[in-house]
Amino acid sequence: MRRRPALAVLATLVGAVSGCGTRLPPSARTPASVASTGTPTLDESPPLDELPCPPADVNPETAVCPGERDDASVAVRTNRPSVALDDAGSVRFVLENGTGDGLRFNPNNPDVYRFTGERYELVERRSSGSGVTTVPPNGTYSWRLADLPQFDRLSVGTFLFAVSVPTAGTMGADWVTCLAPFRLTDGRG
Repeated sequence: MRRRPALAVLATLVGAVSGCGTRLPPSARTPASVASTGTPTLDESPPLDELPCPPADVNPETAVCPGERDDASVAVRTNRPSVALDDAGSVRFVLENGTGDGLRFNPNNPDVYRFTGERYELVERRSSGSGVTTVPPNGTYSWRLADLPQFDRLSVGTFLFAVSVPTAGTMGADWVTCLAPFRLTDGRG
């Protein structure tokens, strides 16, 4: 069954036509809400561009998955998709606002999902922060992996960085979740 391409097309069309969707409330995004099947070895993990997207607890109609970046007006990318765990502090995620509106949101609560073979498991945050930032039209906002509250809970594996931002022009009523895959390796070939 090839649902990924169909979902990607559907999500792109919905996003292009309406530019909005409904954000899953943070209370529904808990580690218990995402099933775990065990963590695959890196040799068993698919290439980053073939990972299933989005995680089960992210609405596919409002997800901006990596393969959709060309069509998305808001997306997140990473500077180093695959890096040794010892060098993980060099990984950055950049939210790109390609809209004509500023995006006002709390940048201190991104999510990180661990790929477990077939599904994703939400990596628990030990803390989160409050705050507000506005990313101007055609502007960016960046995070360092080492600064995320989940950082001390990461190990070798495959992950998705996720951040939810309001859809441009909706005054924060509708949200989209931008996702970027990354892999932490043991540093051996």
